[in-house]
Amino acid sequence: MTVYISTVRGARERLTNAHTNASTFAHGMREALTKAASHTDPHLNDEGLAAKRRELAQAFRDAGRVDFEKLSEDIQWAQKSLADAARENVAIADDPAALIRAEQRWRQAEQRLDAGQDIVTVLRDADETTARAIAEYGPAWASAKFTHPQGIDAAVRAWLGETPAEATSSIVRAVYRRLADVASDPNARELYSAAEAAEQQVAVAQPWIDAGQRLLEQGSADFLGASIASAIAAQASTPSAQEAA
Repeated sequence: MTVYISTVRGARERLTNAHTNASTFAHGMREALTKAASHTDPHLNDEGLAAKRRELAQAFRDAGRVDFEKLSEDIQWAQKSLADAARENVAIADDPAALIRAEQRWRQAEQRLDAGQDIVTVLRDADETTARAIAEYGPAWASAKFTHPQGIDAAVRAWLGETPAEATSSIVRAVYRRLADVASDPNARELYSAAEAAEQQVAVAQPWIDAGQRLLEQGSADFLGASIASAIAAQASTPSAQEAA
């Protein structure tokens, strides 16, 4: 499948800047609302001054809402564009020979998984065909583990996540990480690298997006909480020792 690299790079740039842009918006909005709340005018009585402050705050929120909607739309577009392109690109070709090869590679990978190896270990030496096969068949295999969570199944469930959706997401990210290294098409490698990073980039930005939205809707937000949540998300994006080995 053709990879439209300009779209990939545009989406990646938006997500790379998402945290900074969301944080900048939230801080700017707070500063504007603070100025509105502290506005003074010697020609106004208390009631008139309170009304003027409310008017300024509303004007700042209305102006900020335009910027906020643009920021949110950019992030949503970028994340969806990368996810859609990577999902379409990783799919096995609709060709009998390709499907047979993929199923054979999956059976080999499945044997290793059932023997106790995890997805990261199996992918560590996977070629492009094997990685694509794992993307195709791995999510169904992981979901099945949630029906009998004992022994190895329980260990698999613990590593993959608490729900089938989390399990699928873990497998897809691991596959994209591998394909970013071994895909034959350099544009595809760039796509997979961007798609693998996207979820965490959005997670790092999300607390500041939420803070910005609360400022627009309520006039206040927990900036310390946003900072801590963003830092935790950034820490979670760092590969574990197991994955980096």
